Amino acid sequence: MSSSNKIVRIASISAAAVLVLALAACSESGTSGAGDAEGGEIKIGRLLPLSGGLADLGNRVGNGAEAARIMANKDNCLNAEFVWATVDAPDDQAARQGAERLMNEGVDIVYGTYGSSLALAASPVVARAGGIYWEEGATAEALVDQDLDGFYRISAAASAMGSDAVDFAAEVLAPELGVDPSELTIAFAGVNTSYGEDAFAGVNEAAEEHGMEVVLEAVYATDSTNLSSVALQLKDAAPDIVVLTNYPPDGAVLGRALRAADVNPLAFIGTGGAHADSSWVEAMGTTGNGFFSSGPAAEIELTGLLPDAQERNTEFVATFEEEFGSQPAGFDRMGFDAAWLLFDTICSAGSTDPAAIKKAVAKLDLPERSLLSGDGVSFDDRGQNERAGWIVSQWQDGILVPVAPLDLGVREPALIPLPQWSER
Repeated sequence: MSSSNKIVRIASISAAAVLVLALAACSESGTSGAGDAEGGEIKIGRLLPLSGGLADLGNRVGNGAEAARIMANKDNCLNAEFVWATVDAPDDQAARQGAERLMNEGVDIVYGTYGSSLALAASPVVARAGGIYWEEGATAEALVDQDLDGFYRISAAASAMGSDAVDFAAEVLAPELGVDPSELTIAFAGVNTSYGEDAFAGVNEAAEEHGMEVVLEAVYATDSTNLSSVALQLKDAAPDIVVLTNYPPDGAVLGRALRAADVNPLAFIGTGGAHADSSWVEAMGTTGNGFFSSGPAAEIELTGLLPDAQERNTEFVATFEEEFGSQPAGFDRMGFDAAWLLFDTICSAGSTDPAAIKKAVAKLDLPERSLLSGDGVSFDDRGQNERAGWIVSQWQDGILVPVAPLDLGVREPALIPLPQWSER
């Protein structure tokens, strides 16, 4: 698919293309073939950073997954209750040890982890023990390069976040600014992890495609507490567009440094992480308005989804509000989509047996706009969902609103070019 289609395509899917995962018939006993359904329970491992630096996003993902579990248990497709065997994985060692613990407990399926380094530590343990590793949102390219049987990633890679950010600059911002895309210069600032490296690779690839010059790559450690030097590098480079790849803690540190140094490009575009989470505006206040984010979206235009997904969204929002007392955000939705797909696949397989799950996954063929993110589902031989992408959103009046693709956007892009810090 061309880069222009990624940004401005409008879904044209006939009713005949609406595919729903078929639920396999359960045996009369209700637990036959259900793997570990002992005592009316089906235990699913859940490995997430619930403490530490990624705790905010890890807990959001977990909340979305919990809403999916509640909804799955209402369907009761295997006549047994899905329960989580939850392990906190604040760092790589905890992720690896947590995966070992779950395997020792006889868990067949592990859902995780949001963090790429965490998934890289845990997924080989699970897959090599014969289990299923179901990754909801870790974005490192290395995850699908491991050639692990039983590894599946529902979200797109970080490289797509970077390329989609530059595509958006070329296809949406450039026309708004009245310039040819090749006239725009790009700078990158981000964490020195696989997430940052892959996002920058996507930035480079898309920039070359559009004839843009990349004038700076500034990287730093995730635990940095002073990023004034990075802000000064960006100010000296004076790019038209700045692409940022940050987690919430360092994203806030860099945001304040950019404001203090008065770095004023035509646009800032984040790649998920910091700029797709409410902690961004909590840290930056009104000066966080105008920033774009290529990543998960807190809401989308529901008419852009297939009818079945629209109904599921209504149930999800109601379930989430009842359970957590708030509206779901982007990472809650990401966690939900992956968990919903997992539970539906288990129901289709009629079992948590890894061999049955793999057969069910091989049959998955959901068109775009089937998930609440707007994605479809079809896995390649590496376990990557080939129908996954990212939505470009913008902070407007303290709210993160999708602006592209057009059929999923709820508002038009605004604040182009980005006003001075004092004017936001």
